[in-house]
Amino acid sequence: MLTLLSASSNATGSANPLKTPDKRTSEIRTVYAYGTWDGATATVELSPDGGTTWVDSGISLTADGMTNLEARGDQIRAVLAGGGGSESVTVVLY
Repeated sequence: MLTLLSASSNATGSANPLKTPDKRTSEIRTVYAYGTWDGATATVELSPDGGTTWVDSGISLTADGMTNLEARGDQIRAVLAGGGGSESVTVVLY
């Protein structure tokens, strides 16, 4: 398990290595998000170049849930935005 974000307000999680057995192939991972949302949206971003450039993975959650992510790259992070002030969300990757 890798914690991508544990935030009590709008925030960008730290960059974490996206470890895959072979960088030439993708791997299916599961993203879980849970907590108090208060209108916030959690998204997952990937970096192909060690954290210089970030691109949207297409994953966006606005309530407790999980989804699969098939990806390869160097780094991964989560972003929490748009909350009303009482949001507290955790995003983890398995």
